[in-house]
Amino acid sequence: MRGLFNVFSLGLDTLALRLQANDIDARVCSYGSWSVLAPYIIYLRKVEGDTEPIIFLGHSTGVDDLVWVAKRLEEEGIEVDLLVSLEDFLSPKVPRNVKRVFNIHKRPSHLLVEPPKPGNSGEVEFIEYDLADHKDIFPDLWSIDHLDIEEHEAVHEVIMEEICRVLAIASEERLATP
Repeated sequence: MRGLFNVFSLGLDTLALRLQANDIDARVCSYGSWSVLAPYIIYLRKVEGDTEPIIFLGHSTGVDDLVWVAKRLEEEGIEVDLLVSLEDFLSPKVPRNVKRVFNIHKRPSHLLVEPPKPGNSGEVEFIEYDLADHKDIFPDLWSIDHLDIEEHEAVHEVIMEEICRVLAIASEERLATP
């Protein structure tokens, strides 16, 4: 999901095309569309019987919106397999129906997970991915900032690797289920 005003985060379009080229269903949503996205996913799960993994990727304020989608899905008992946060802004706390958070950032991140609560005390695997800790992958770190982080090829590679990893785990789980 794009960040504020839909004029930023355009690198997500390129990433979506790369994912699609690898037979991964990927769509880019506009900032502010969380109230439409949540009912659509609920419909797919509850009416259409869709069982594909749910993977969210947001940049900046788009992360905030995806956390709201995850919260709405939590109300319906729907899990989110992966939330990729790319330079979150001031996100609300991630609900415990999100199985894994991959938090990519250069500047300090504000992303946190909600504490356990009755009915949902699930474990959230939270991976911090500070670009400064990976200078071998990002030798041009000085040139990456909040407004263009989603355009960088190396960032795309890291995200694609994580998405493919989660899809492989979901596939293995599906095969193991009788």
